[in-house]
Amino acid sequence: MQLTIWSVLVLLATNSIAQETINKDPSPAEIDFLFSYYKQDGDSSAVTGGKGTEELNDIASIIIVNIPRRNNKRLNIEAGVSYYTSASSDEIDPNTISGASHHNWIFHTEITKSKEDTARNFSRSISIRSTLQYNFVSFGTGFSFSKTSIDNNRRLTFTGNFNYDKWAPYYKLSRLYPKEIRFSTVPLPTDTRYSVDGAITLNQVINKKLQGMVSLGLIYQWGLLSTPFHRVYFEDQGNNADLERLPGRRIRIPVAMRLNYYLNDLILLRGFYRYYADNFGIMAQTIQLETPIKISNFFSIYPYYRFYSQTASTYFAPYKTHLTEEAFYTSDNDLSAFNSHMIGGGWRISPPLGITGTKPSHHTSKYFFKTIEFRYGHYWRTNGLKAHIFSLNFSFLQ
Repeated sequence: MQLTIWSVLVLLATNSIAQETINKDPSPAEIDFLFSYYKQDGDSSAVTGGKGTEELNDIASIIIVNIPRRNNKRLNIEAGVSYYTSASSDEIDPNTISGASHHNWIFHTEITKSKEDTARNFSRSISIRSTLQYNFVSFGTGFSFSKTSIDNNRRLTFTGNFNYDKWAPYYKLSRLYPKEIRFSTVPLPTDTRYSVDGAITLNQVINKKLQGMVSLGLIYQWGLLSTPFHRVYFEDQGNNADLERLPGRRIRIPVAMRLNYYLNDLILLRGFYRYYADNFGIMAQTIQLETPIKISNFFSIYPYYRFYSQTASTYFAPYKTHLTEEAFYTSDNDLSAFNSHMIGGGWRISPPLGITGTKPSHHTSKYFFKTIEFRYGHYWRTNGLKAHIFSLNFSFLQ
């Protein structure tokens, strides 16, 4: 759950950044500052074999700079840092690793360059990204192509991404193993993971009040798909543990639908559904409902609710229920069968003249304080995990 905070922050930024058409002359640049606090607790830590504290606190911040350029080009730069504490990390090795892992930093960057061809209703983008923390590094690249119909009622988008991830970039992978099995276990086959994914998305204006979206994706991963410091305890081995072991290839298929209905000048109804399946045996469904309510011309609130349900992976079993004769095994409750709920809401203030009421001239280089947005969510699972997340966004426009 600890990296979920990045997706929530990016979602908040996506809702806030203006999607203005770029004319021949550059439109105003925009800067977003996002801050978030995430807290979770539970009693099913995979570090200690599916039993033990899952307490974690994460403080994150992201800056997103959106720079329009001439000839319908745009440059988007995103940089973020996250500081987290995890009680279960002490259980990897209380003597040597806990000092680095109990208090840890994550650094994230992404640069996206895009261009829109208004004459052909076509746009494209390419991006590069990286993530760095003490025991893990990731590098990736992505692209997208979009074609819009002449009447602007339909858009078809193709996206693709490639990621290279490496565990223990600064020392041997065995240092990430739990202490008591570091020198007595069969080593993991590799310290790298590769991911390739693609998706086709169709956005359609159905009528004046209804818009829809359908998306089909495919994700293929290979390499080390288990986590090196997750333990597994067996029914027939007492207190002896082994490393979590999972197959080296995974195929994941998500299918999603979204409907937005304009009820009236005050209320917009948003519905989202997602189906997911993979070759680890997991099938999942997500339903989300959100209702933005316009209180005034510049102030709105948006309560939301999300329900998620998944079946257990073929390779999952709880603490001390696996058998040593199995080829693959995990006691990570993220791969178990559970239902989860998330309820929350947020508010957004964006006056025409900015928060301070002093919008500068378009031709000056000054920025004015455009928007404040706050979002809160409470998350809980049927297996006991609970979490809270608070997000805050400050947006400045040139």
